[in-house]
Amino acid sequence: ADFANRFIGGGVLAGGLAQEEIRFLASPECMAGCLFVEGMKSNEAVFIVGALQYNRYKGYWEDFEFVDDDGPLRASSARRLDARR
Repeated sequence: ADFANRFIGGGVLAGGLAQEEIRFLASPECMAGCLFVEGMKSNEAVFIVGALQYNRYKGYWEDFEFVDDDGPLRASSARRLDARR
């Protein structure tokens, strides 16, 4: 579960590299949600189910780097909840 931002993907399209942004970079199928989901209200949640992880990575923020991209590694589920409440 991710409680970071009312907009799914957080700052993934603006160069952010926190937990939510890294999750979307590793599973680019999640990016479609950025197009179709407006900012969540305090009583809303978004579930993304079955997105494949296409690469391995290590680090966080300044230390973030991709390790490899062997193709789909595993399916994952993500839950996006607004952190305000």
